Amino acid sequence: MKYELITKSLIGCAFEVINELGADILESVYEKALLLALRQKGLSALSQHPVKVMFRGECIGEFYADIFVEKKVIVELKRVESGGRGHQNSFWRRGRCCEKTRMQCRRSDWIPIG
Repeated sequence: MKYELITKSLIGCAFEVINELGADILESVYEKALLLALRQKGLSALSQHPVKVMFRGECIGEFYADIFVEKKVIVELKRVESGGRGHQNSFWRRGRCCEKTRMQCRRSDWIPIG
């Protein structure tokens, strides 16, 4: 995997956060806690970082990544109500390969953790 060391650390930090804070906390609180955990592991992590989406050489839009780790991996946090079928995870990590302003995304990049 191209960013295996980053994603391994990211997943470990996500587990630390969910285990320490528990469920039913605001998404913004999880975001701050995950940022802190990532930085304590020595990873650069930016919050609400703008990312341009390129298509055929042109910028077609921009969105704000919840967390951008090492300028390579985008993290989108989702708080999911517990108790529903398949909704036992508080974090979803969406890994996307980002190379400067070019972005590649596949639906299969969604991985549940927690």
